[in-house]
Formats: sequence, structure tokens, C-alpha cells
Amino acid sequence: MNRRTRGERPMKAFVLAVLVALGGTAATAQTLTVKMATLVPQGSSWHRILQEMAEAWKTASGGKVTVRLYPGGVAGDDPDVVRKMRLGTLNAGLLTASGLGEIDKSVNALGVPMMYGSYEEVYGVLDKMRPGLEAKIAAKGFVVLGWADGGWVRFFTQKPVARPDDLRALKLFSWAGDTQQVELLKAARFNPVPLPSTELATGLQTGLVQAFGAPPGVALIAQYFNRAKNMTDLDWQMLLGAIVVSKSTWDQLSPD
Repeated sequence: MNRRTRGERPMKAFVLAVLVALGGTAATAQTLTVKMATLVPQGSSWHRILQEMAEAWKTASGGKVTVRLYPGGVAGDDPDVVRKMRLGTLNAGLLTASGLGEIDKSVNALGVPMMYGSYEEVYGVLDKMRPGLEAKIAAKGFVVLGWADGGWVRFFTQKPVARPDDLRALKLFSWAGDTQQVELLKAARFNPVPLPSTELATGLQTGLVQAFGAPPGVALIAQYFNRAKNMTDLDWQMLLGAIVVSKSTWDQLSPD
């Protein structure tokens, strides 16, 4: 497969997010603290990029805009983050496609398993769908600043898996609240166990789940692989996500 260098697109997405916000934040008349939550682990490359973005916003606004980061799921799973953004207790989030699906279900179309054969295919589809998806998300009260990916999702299991029936025999983690994913897995005769991603480590430890899907980098940084040491050589899907800001917060950032 012809795959783009890992991390190239996420970096471009975050740089774009900063550039988009520069003009508005520089003109902000009052000080503003943007509370941004994400599942990305603290200290990871994704977290460091968010820190760089936060510093850029602060510099561009002359110190008027401060971004306070809540990494590693400390503010809850993606559905919790979306709910808190709606309530106003959080202002922004780096959400997975599953989390974006909490805002509008149409985003789930990006995560169809085994639909893509390369990074070029992923972003070819995303680039064509972006305007429509972002319009639907905007209609729900959120502004998309930039899209990124976390890499190809592979299955990690507590028992060796050589064929689909081996995986069907295991209790497979699925995102809590993502009913479409659960229905898809059940239709394929898998055994999904819906859980918040923040409870995945505990689920593996207690035996509530025996397998999960994640990019290898995420499994390594979050230490999930310690409880599921077998990895399939199969790119199941691309972990896509985006930075979103509540419309009320964006209106404070932008003079328009």
C-alpha cells in the first residue's frame, strides 16, 4: 500500500487550525480561556502538537487567549466531551470520528471497516466529504478547525487470532454510544461489548473485554497492549478525528 508518512497529515491539520484562528484571536477584545479535552495520552506526540497549538494561539492573541488542555480522557470519553461542550463547561475537543458522530451521525460514514487501501484514498474521500460534514456539524452548533488521523486500527487480542471466527469467539470492545458500530459488528457475527474508551484498561484487566481495535501507537502509549499482546496484521479502518470548537466559543474568538 502507498501510505503517507505517519504524522504528516495530523501536523498539517493542527497547523491549519492555528492559522484559521489567528485572525480572530488577535482581535479578541477580552481574555478567554478555551478548555479543550481529548483522549490522546498525555506526553504523546499528539498531545505535544496540541501544546504547540495552544502556545501559538496565546502568542497570536497577545496573551488574551489561553488554551487549557485536558488530555488522556480526564474530562471523560468523547460523548462526555461533546455533552460538556453543549453545556458550556468545555469549549473545544480533539474528537475521534466516533465522538464526532455524537454531533452528527453522518460522520460515521468515514469509519466503514476496510473501505480504504491507502492514506491517499482516506484523504481523497475526506476531502470530498468535508464541506458537507462540516456544514452538518455547524448546524449542530460546532465549528471544525481541522481534521487529523491517528493511524490504521488493528485488533489486539488476549488470545491469538488467525481467522475471523477466532475473533468472533472473543468479547470485543466497541465504543459506548456508537450503536451503528455495535449493529455492524453484530451483523458480522462478532461479540461487541460497548464501553467508554476510558474504561478499556479496566475491561481488559477484569475480562469484561478480550479484544479491542486501536492504532499500534495508541495501544503502546496507553499501555493497553500489556493486557492484549497479540496484534492482527490487518488494517481494519483509519482512526480519524477533528478539532471542534463550540459555536459560542468561536463567536468570541472571531470578530465576524
